[in-house]
Amino acid sequence: MNQIDLSQVAGTLRYGDFSEKKRKKLIIFYAVLMACCSLGLVGSIIGFAFEIKDDPIMYVILFVVFALCHIPCIIFFVINGKRRREILKWGEDAIELYAYSKCVGEQDNHNPHAVFGNLIFGPSFAKIEVKFELDGKHFIKMSGKLGRLGPDDGFSRVWLDYRDRAIRIMYSPKYDQVIVLKDKDSDTN
Repeated sequence: MNQIDLSQVAGTLRYGDFSEKKRKKLIIFYAVLMACCSLGLVGSIIGFAFEIKDDPIMYVILFVVFALCHIPCIIFFVINGKRRREILKWGEDAIELYAYSKCVGEQDNHNPHAVFGNLIFGPSFAKIEVKFELDGKHFIKMSGKLGRLGPDDGFSRVWLDYRDRAIRIMYSPKYDQVIVLKDKDSDTN
């Protein structure tokens, strides 16, 4: 049984970007945000309980706002944990291969100021197709989920660095998933 090193994963064709360093930074950010929101919740409960001001509605509103701030954090932790477990599962039978990636689409970030930025810096997102061979069979896999729009449409910022060139991948025949590995000389993200 192979154990995949998540620090070497640049992304997966199914989910796009997956950086262990970025994930840890986001977890720290969300943990701090949740702590601040929890302090706000406690403060609004104390203020409401002792009725520091004559208007208790303000404390109820603060309580609701701080409580709602926890929802995106919890969603992030659940989705990120699920994706991490899936990638580890895919790595159990994955085979490391070399493949060729081809850019099949580019997008800007739909920002009205991006038109100027795209002229200078290029596109903000790319979608790739990966071609490889395993046991005499040729495979072609595309980023994203088939027929999906939105977050699962296959466009990701990470593919800008992995388009139109030879790349290292891990392919899981059991789950039919492709994990794109970072370049060996790369220590970014």
